Amino acid sequence: MEDLKSDYETLSKLIPRIDKKYTFELFHRAKILFTSRSFNLDEELIGLVPIFDMINTAPTDQINAQWVLVDDEYFILTAKHFIEKDEEITISYGEKDNYLQFLAHGFLFENAETNPFNFYPF
Repeated sequence: MEDLKSDYETLSKLIPRIDKKYTFELFHRAKILFTSRSFNLDEELIGLVPIFDMINTAPTDQINAQWVLVDDEYFILTAKHFIEKDEEITISYGEKDNYLQFLAHGFLFENAETNPFNFYPF
């Protein structure tokens, strides 16, 4: 939370009167909305990808699709196997421990204690 407050204070110094119109609480809400819908496109680039942000994740053994960024310009989504009618398309949200999974996406898998990336017990 301290990093978030520091970011808000930095913006307040860079953009005159922003703190008069946009409170810290609104900034915090916007940050959560962005973070929960964004993709790590590479190590330095984070962005919103319309339509892709509606695809859910699942435990590793239930993921049936994967995406790739091509030439920093567009995405390709491919099925790992034939997807049946009415079957939900699922992708990996990345290898996150329980703490980061909850922080970034607001949920944990039902079997969170068996998450292979779990370094923080819940």
